[in-house]
Amino acid sequence: MCDFDFEKVYGEIGKGFHEVHHKRPISTYDEEHEIPQSELVALCSNCHSMVHRRKEAMDVDELKSIVQNKRNN
Repeated sequence: MCDFDFEKVYGEIGKGFHEVHHKRPISTYDEEHEIPQSELVALCSNCHSMVHRRKEAMDVDELKSIVQNKRNN
């Protein structure tokens, strides 16, 4: 999304690092079950924090649009 590269900034320790965001909040599930990969998205720590800045998590595509618009200005 934002193209942040942890390896470029932190070296070997940052290689392959990312956080996983659940598109559907875990708290909305009634019982334990396997979460399909389609419900998960890899984000950098900053983007993951930003999608959770609102009371209800922001849609990842909305944040992507915000990032792209800021880059174009």
